[in-house]
Amino acid sequence: MIEHLNDEALRKLPDDAPVVMLNLMRFREKSLDGNGSGWDAYLRYSRLTITLIKAQGGTIIWAGDAEAKINAELIAAQGKKVDTGGYYLPDPAKASAAMRPSATLNAAIAAL
Repeated sequence: MIEHLNDEALRKLPDDAPVVMLNLMRFREKSLDGNGSGWDAYLRYSRLTITLIKAQGGTIIWAGDAEAKINAELIAAQGKKVDTGGYYLPDPAKASAAMRPSATLNAAIAAL
């Protein structure tokens, strides 16, 4: 099932260093096993996987539907006046904040 696993890169990783993962996924309308949707299958998988991750000392920092939250944050920012500190020479911090209004998306990008 795994077609693009980089075995060589995985073997080179140190055993005593933390692993950080960000999984961005889309789900099938129907699961491959025929038991509900792709989301339902993922929830079944997660229940088993989370137990294994925690047994090895791992921590799940966040799990949820980021797409809906990010969309809501981006939509809420639409059409509002924004102070960028100037038109020709905007303040970089103000311009960056105005152009990246989703705290959820910003956190995901920062974690990469």
